[in-house]
Amino acid sequence: MTQTGTLLGPLERTGGLWVVGDSGRPDNDWVEFRPEGMHRHEPGGPGRSVAWSRLMPGVKLTLGGENPARGQYGVAGLLGGLPGPWRHGSGYLHLTLRDPYEDWVARFSRHPRHYPATGILLFGELVKRLLDEGRAHLLGDPALLDRVVARLATERLRGRHATQDAVTRALAPEDPAHADPAPEDQAPADPASAGPASEDAAPGKQSPEK
Repeated sequence: MTQTGTLLGPLERTGGLWVVGDSGRPDNDWVEFRPEGMHRHEPGGPGRSVAWSRLMPGVKLTLGGENPARGQYGVAGLLGGLPGPWRHGSGYLHLTLRDPYEDWVARFSRHPRHYPATGILLFGELVKRLLDEGRAHLLGDPALLDRVVARLATERLRGRHATQDAVTRALAPEDPAHADPAPEDQAPADPASAGPASEDAAPGKQSPEK
């Protein structure tokens, strides 16, 4: 799959989908945000697909190890993307599913590039927000994510509240002031060129707008 579009941490646009992880090699792991749900690609296997309706509130992103000793980032997670032995690594989305209930860890291969802290924080907050609000299915809307990620990619954050506020702004509907203008009404006809008024027309009565 070929990368196109804007990046947000491990999230990137590849073809017609948004994908978490490096999908550039078939022997990598990655997670696809499809219209019907989340799909984890596994090398040499069929992978696993989970409907958006099964994802419960609460998600954790870890880098460098499935369960790092400190916080959400192990040593490989902090150094991943740098030259040398840390150039590659893994990331994990820790999720809880319903019907039936189970814990699911979706592994993804890191890209060779370094993930800036801002992109990691915004990506994690975006996924968490949509799951917590019961709107996980929006992750499977490529056009919506195009707009949201483009907004977030320009953010420069200072603190957790700033991260939350940035995601709120990015998920807000389009500003009507920037929407395409409505077509202008046609100019009124020249009265001189109009034919005689119908005798049935009541004075002051206008025909309904179409």
